[in-house]
Amino acid sequence: MADKVSIYDENGELAEGVERIRTQCYFCHANCGVLAYVKDGDVIKIEGDPDYNNQGGLCCRGTSALLHVNHPARINHALKRAGEKGENKWEQIPYDQAIKEVAERLNQIKAESGAEAVASAGGTTRTDDWARRRFLNQFGTPNGFHNALLCWIPTFMAETVVAGWSPFETDLGAAKCLILWGMNPAASSLPSMHGYTDLQLAGMKIIYVDPRFSETACKADLWLPLRPGSDTALSLAMLNVIINEFLYDFDFVDKWCDG
Repeated sequence: MADKVSIYDENGELAEGVERIRTQCYFCHANCGVLAYVKDGDVIKIEGDPDYNNQGGLCCRGTSALLHVNHPARINHALKRAGEKGENKWEQIPYDQAIKEVAERLNQIKAESGAEAVASAGGTTRTDDWARRRFLNQFGTPNGFHNALLCWIPTFMAETVVAGWSPFETDLGAAKCLILWGMNPAASSLPSMHGYTDLQLAGMKIIYVDPRFSETACKADLWLPLRPGSDTALSLAMLNVIINEFLYDFDFVDKWCDG
């Protein structure tokens, strides 16, 4: 990152040619606010936006953004294989040529084997991924998938089975106690952590389960430093107390639960 002298002049104002642009971090779905300092078309410094819900904070993913922008292994151009498959030899070609060649190959596969011979797999794009799915729909193949099948779709399905709908954004407004287990939002999801601590100030208690005294642990009302690998034992012990000391909602369980 550039030092402060290259960003500000001697009067503390932005140096000549430097522009500050409000944007967002896309390394996770929290999308924290970012201030990007741009000069001659290049991002030279970033910092958290104090007027966004992350309140100026950025986790290690956000603060390392410039390492990704300028990384020598980053692919910034269309590349075409120059040697035999597996040789890892490539040549840079114009995007117009790349689009034309890919379109010709896709149409060839469609003509020879049918549209459903084409499949697409992708990672998260921090969006609804609608453009890729719409392209596959127009092309004529249903064979599109991405890591959502391993990530948030199972979460949504489990929530729907348990609660009848998918409460993606959990409503904690009336909660008296929050258990954070297997996560460290004070380091990885700053907007969420701000929400938790605001509710904590209003009286909600935070129980934190983690072997390590992390950034979140120091904010918790109760830190449970369980032995690594003993999570199941702790959860079963909690269930044992809840059931045998009759701490559950009898009417709710009788009406809505099986087994």
